[in-house]
Amino acid sequence: MESGQAGLREAKRSDIRSFADRAEVGDLVVARRGLRRALYLGVLGEYGWSNAFDDIEGWDLQHYRRVRWVWTRENRFERQVFPQSRFSESRSELVRTWATCIARVGVHVVSPC
Repeated sequence: MESGQAGLREAKRSDIRSFADRAEVGDLVVARRGLRRALYLGVLGEYGWSNAFDDIEGWDLQHYRRVRWVWTRENRFERQVFPQSRFSESRSELVRTWATCIARVGVHVVSPC
């Protein structure tokens, strides 16, 4: 295996471990596409493990976190607001303000924030 691939694999493991260990029940999570688009906003639930997810189209997915999605409409930010890594705490004040507002107000057809 090339050292670049090994480093990438380790970075992915680190991202996933962080999501499993550091994220807490009640934390807000954003499902995003790219570096500017938020697709969903949810409230994180408990960590779980189930053998029912041992082979989902070739993926081993026994570890999971439940999420209660409170916003399911795409939100486009005018500039890059998300980091390259898959799982990380947002350092963008724009994202934090948007997410907190949506979570406080609840699900709406049009963004109240």
